[in-house]
Amino acid sequence: MLNIIKPVLLNKIREGCRSDELRELIGVLELDVLNETKEAVRTAFEKYRLSLFDGEVSDCKSGEQFDELIEDLELFRDELGVDVAALLDAVEEAKSEFEANEEAWSDHMQDEWKERSRDERASARSVSDMFGSLRRAD
Repeated sequence: MLNIIKPVLLNKIREGCRSDELRELIGVLELDVLNETKEAVRTAFEKYRLSLFDGEVSDCKSGEQFDELIEDLELFRDELGVDVAALLDAVEEAKSEFEANEEAWSDHMQDEWKERSRDERASARSVSDMFGSLRRAD
């Protein structure tokens, strides 16, 4: 069955695919050094590098997603013999920026929570004072 599907799959991936799809293909296909499969997957990687990589980095919304992308790139380097140093640097930089923004957002939310908590205590105190003054008026 693989012999029937493989040529169609190789043609399809030459059009480009995401890193997770490429990773899965590498796991399923046998990548002999001198065969057309490895060349097709390298072509798919080049398409990915040129047209899909930046979008995938932008789509990362957690540290785990950045780490998965790094693992995929390292797999491509090891299995395909492609240079991913610049791509790894870009992911690491984006991850650092994401983590800094996440920390700043966390600090902002904590400050906002503290302010809201103070306002609620002040409001509760003011209501209590108001009812206390009504009791004393009797």
